[in-house]
Amino acid sequence: MSINLHEKPFDKYIHRSLIAQLQAKLPSGSGLKLYPFSLKKGANIHGIIFGASHPRAVDKFLKIAWKRNDTNGEANFDIDEDTKKAQLDLFAGKPLTKTEIFRQRLREKVMGGSISDNFEAFEFTLAEGHLGSQAAEELKAMKKEKLIDYQGTSPLVTYEKAYKEKRRVEYQIIKP
Repeated sequence: MSINLHEKPFDKYIHRSLIAQLQAKLPSGSGLKLYPFSLKKGANIHGIIFGASHPRAVDKFLKIAWKRNDTNGEANFDIDEDTKKAQLDLFAGKPLTKTEIFRQRLREKVMGGSISDNFEAFEFTLAEGHLGSQAAEELKAMKKEKLIDYQGTSPLVTYEKAYKEKRRVEYQIIKP
């Protein structure tokens, strides 16, 4: 397998380029999911690529990554400069952080009907490189806003509830 390391950008975003190139080389139908993590040490940036097909392994890796950096879960530094995105741009509005983009996409998928239960929500969450707790926060907010409803107080977006206990919670869209 050949990987082109000379593609732009060959800088702090190299891990994203490598992931895209590796995923393009995977056979179709491969259940392998790839996740990057960059480590900045002095002027150097080192990266690891974690690959797994089992959701438990992915969940464990992401929990460790987000514990190292609760801003993006992708590096031990603010790789996307999300902390600067709190400031409003006069012409473009407020740029969204990685977490805000994820929450927005989850909300759109639930309201669009492509995510209708905790299994689908958990799979989407892992595919986006986020934690079940982050998805649960958004789903609880949606329930509080009376956009959706589900049985119980928790949307059960965790490996333990979905895969281990096989508990299914369906999300119903509330029509205005």
